[in-house]
Amino acid sequence: MKSSKLKRTRSKLAWVYSIPYCHNFDSVHVDLGSGNHPRNPFNASRLIATDHVQLFSTENNLQFLVQDLTRTLNFSSNSIDSFSAYDVLEHIPRWERLPNGEIIFPFVNLMSEIFRCLTPGGFFLAMTPSFPSNAAFQDPTHVNLIARETVEYFAGSAHARHLKYGFDYSFNIIYENWTWAGLPLPEVFQAVDSRIRRKGIKNFLHRLARKHEVVYVVYLWLKLSLLRRKNPTHLLWILQKPLS
Repeated sequence: MKSSKLKRTRSKLAWVYSIPYCHNFDSVHVDLGSGNHPRNPFNASRLIATDHVQLFSTENNLQFLVQDLTRTLNFSSNSIDSFSAYDVLEHIPRWERLPNGEIIFPFVNLMSEIFRCLTPGGFFLAMTPSFPSNAAFQDPTHVNLIARETVEYFAGSAHARHLKYGFDYSFNIIYENWTWAGLPLPEVFQAVDSRIRRKGIKNFLHRLARKHEVVYVVYLWLKLSLLRRKNPTHLLWILQKPLS
């Protein structure tokens, strides 16, 4: 029983501080609403950043696209290995009336578009300030309130599909839990996490003592200790498009 509980706890921490899945060679990740700091949490070989205005030019292995997230995404079906949306979903309207009088549901439509564009087995990571945290309300540009149960409209039984909201699919929930804003999910810690799994904790600790990574691990531990005194503000979703 203790061993099982420890494994679940370790798995949760892995999703908070690192991403236990990494893409294979020649993969594409899209960071939606990236701002000036696009992220590549699954360590894809190619990164595409998007926002509603042009923020920077293409450089090296990074491409930038202007994208209105309330409309059709500019990607082919089954072409993207993973998407991420950090502090983005709360800015997507729940409904909108078009000039011709038609009512559309941009948030539901965005979830449909992400599903359409993902390759089978692809991932969607979303970190969103959520109810009942004040972070969900305090920014006046937040127009979409996310609750713990919101994910159920797009995964499992997919309430949105059965209620005819325009979402015709169903994601698998890989991870869904509370977290805090601003937690680092860098590639360097992904590498640390992968070495723990590959070489074993004892060998890793011996090598860690002789490397600069120990400084980063101590920093994470101190940050976690401070955050434990605060209530979490964000929900972290990791959703997967089924293989078939």
